Amino acid sequence: MGYIRLLARGGQGGRGGRGGDGEAGGRGYSGADATRWSSGQDGGPGGDGGEGGNGTSGAHGGDGGRIVARVDQLDTHLLMLLQHDTSPGEGGTAGTNGRGGAGGPGGSGGRPHHWTTTSTQYYRDSNGNMRPRTITHHHHNPGGMDGPRGRPGRDGRAILRPGQDGNPGQYRILVDVDGREVQFLTRYEVEIVEYDLHLQDHFAEPASEIRVSQVRVRNSGGMPTPINYPVQIHLGDSRWIDPLPQVLHIPRSLQPGEDYSFGSEALVAAVPDIDSVPTGEPLREIERVNPLAKQSEVNRYFKNAHPRKDFVVAFPGEVELLRSLESQVPGSAALFQIELVNRSQFDLGRQSTDGRVLQVHLGLQDPELSEHLMLLDMHGQQVSWDHGYQHEIDLLPAGKSVTLKT
Repeated sequence: MGYIRLLARGGQGGRGGRGGDGEAGGRGYSGADATRWSSGQDGGPGGDGGEGGNGTSGAHGGDGGRIVARVDQLDTHLLMLLQHDTSPGEGGTAGTNGRGGAGGPGGSGGRPHHWTTTSTQYYRDSNGNMRPRTITHHHHNPGGMDGPRGRPGRDGRAILRPGQDGNPGQYRILVDVDGREVQFLTRYEVEIVEYDLHLQDHFAEPASEIRVSQVRVRNSGGMPTPINYPVQIHLGDSRWIDPLPQVLHIPRSLQPGEDYSFGSEALVAAVPDIDSVPTGEPLREIERVNPLAKQSEVNRYFKNAHPRKDFVVAFPGEVELLRSLESQVPGSAALFQIELVNRSQFDLGRQSTDGRVLQVHLGLQDPELSEHLMLLDMHGQQVSWDHGYQHEIDLLPAGKSVTLKT
């Protein structure tokens, strides 16, 4: 599924610059230390921080370029192989302003000064004699206070904006029509507008069919669809959809905005059969039908963004309810009831119009239990587990149920 990619995108705008951070302020001068004759001096104030630098705004994104595709009228189906991009570049993100520098620390205050002096003092002892003693005197001059921190610098003050996105480019298609160039800005685009889904019943039964009819399509693009290779409509496959090989062809070129209806023409798919009847809950799965539009010759699909319709996969006959005792003592018997319902809109059974045989079979999953569990008919006669309980319903009308007992 290769494509030819034509790119003329605008470049992304450059990111704005970041302003530089301001320098931190210098430390203040230190105060003089205290002496015996003076107190310490206060430290000087710290220097102010420098202003942050201004950032710059983001640069504008580049404009998208121009692409011109030239093609002959008979080769417009080849446009499905082209993918183009003329998108503009995004604008660059804005830069950031620088942060102001921190204020410088204040200078240290002068250190305090401590000193001592002595003096002699006389006192009388116990014998009445005068005796000297030395007295020590402590002195203190306080130090200075640390200086205040400097003021922080201001952040950058530029008004910053992201860059503007570039302008989108232009894609043009020039078609040569009998020597004359006709310009289009967009390719054709076929979309499926509506369709009817038909099932053989209220649901789709394994091994049945589904039909899609009354398909209506529209050219929602900007130029006519190819004139020599028709657009095709077919069903996509999935778990429960096995399309038959037929394809619907739009028999002519559609002008921009023009619709086309296929009417009674239909797409048919088989619902696959299953290898064995599932155990547990009845079969009931949701499937979704998906018609697809494709350009022939180049085998490329359109967008196909249409709504998809759901349907249920199920069997017409279902065991709806089982009734019996959950436990028994040895030697006792219990009634076993099976309630069977017809989910179909048609009668089931050999006596129905279609003559579809409807049977119920009851057997053992574990053969070893046959030694401990006996199967009886409603007359009390033993039924061999080799064959199990089998009952054929002659007629079960649509939407009705029947209860079987053993």
